[in-house]
Amino acid sequence: MLVAHISDTHLGYRQYNMDEREMDFYEAFREAVELALSEHVDLVVHSGDLFEDPRPPVRALYEAKQGLAKLRERGVEVYAVLGDHDLPKRRAMPPHSLLSEYVHVLGLDVDHDVAELQGTRVLIAGLHHHSRRYRDLLKERLGHLARLAEPYSKSVLVLHQSLDRFLPFEYELCLDEVPTSFSYVAMGHVHRRGSAWHHHTLIAYAGSLEVARRDEVAAWREVGKGFYLVDLSGDEPAIHRVDLSCVRPQVEAVVR
Repeated sequence: MLVAHISDTHLGYRQYNMDEREMDFYEAFREAVELALSEHVDLVVHSGDLFEDPRPPVRALYEAKQGLAKLRERGVEVYAVLGDHDLPKRRAMPPHSLLSEYVHVLGLDVDHDVAELQGTRVLIAGLHHHSRRYRDLLKERLGHLARLAEPYSKSVLVLHQSLDRFLPFEYELCLDEVPTSFSYVAMGHVHRRGSAWHHHTLIAYAGSLEVARRDEVAAWREVGKGFYLVDLSGDEPAIHRVDLSCVRPQVEAVVR
């Protein structure tokens, strides 16, 4: 009962306004899809910022469609939430709407679904990114989803938010405000990998697939870039790190 937790792919991002860096983010997404398939995952969850911008370039839409279609062809369902980079302004249509044939978007019209994995009914729930201004609404909606999860022995919550444990100066939620009725909480927004237990709930950031900023270089050297493989078959979820081999090396130098 394997779930691939992928996050913060930022398709369409052009670091330093370079074509090569834009292509690096596409290559990372392609490798992540291939590795997820090679692991024979039952499900993929994407915890936000699929795209760098709510109006992504055509190439970014093409790469997203190619990867998501490959997963669908192999019978792997994909669930995603909108990150702060994905969210359009003034209630416009998100780019994911063009990919509705290949991905289930949670947190807009529908905030949950039930998937059958290896004969077990698993609740998959999620919310789009809420800024700190809407913290009370976020907590209210989380309470609703927590109650939905209670009857299920296996459940996954997908969020794109900052938690105080992982980003202490710019967070929307505290760790103890995350519902504990879920087996696994797939987090996005923080680009560094990390995880924590909250009672019997495992909360994890899969991190970004590529190095998006200079201040991510140290974390990339320490914990790598890639995604998590989540095993839900036991009494408690277990995560395994899957690293990408295509991440371009980053070098910091002082020029005198």
